[in-house]
Amino acid sequence: MKYSVRRLDAYIGKSLQNWPSWWKPIMNAVTLVGDPVVVTLIATYGSLTAYRLGFKEASWALLATIIASGLNGILKQFTRRTRPNTLYVKRMRFKTYSFPSGHAFGAMLTYSLLTYFAIQKLALPFSLILSCLFGLLIVLVGVSRVYLGAHYPSDVLVGWLIGAISLVLIWFYILI
Repeated sequence: MKYSVRRLDAYIGKSLQNWPSWWKPIMNAVTLVGDPVVVTLIATYGSLTAYRLGFKEASWALLATIIASGLNGILKQFTRRTRPNTLYVKRMRFKTYSFPSGHAFGAMLTYSLLTYFAIQKLALPFSLILSCLFGLLIVLVGVSRVYLGAHYPSDVLVGWLIGAISLVLIWFYILI
């Protein structure tokens, strides 16, 4: 199993990293929007705004995303998977582990939660447009991490999976 994951990581990673170089500025911008610091700031602002507007469940749910992000960081310490040997990783200012992708996790959890609120609170077509944009953003954040060489594809897939599981837990225990 481990061997097949490595082969799949190598195949998908090389495929994405062979995309044309004009993608690089787009991927750099997208990866910034998925940065755990940016996602945490968005969740904090959203939580405070929701609380001020009287949407207490939304406020608690967004606060829970911040806590979950911290738990994702702790999980990285247990897995200790090294990042790919790429120029991007060598230039990174912060040395962190690769598995699971915090960018993919945070994007999945926070932007999916914002999608849920958009569907609940906004009229059509705005809720649909915003939902599609958030969905595209989640996918592009994960793709950007592999394209840039910061993560293996399996890091991103597990980041998305843990983000989705966290979303379901927040939904069941806070929102309904």
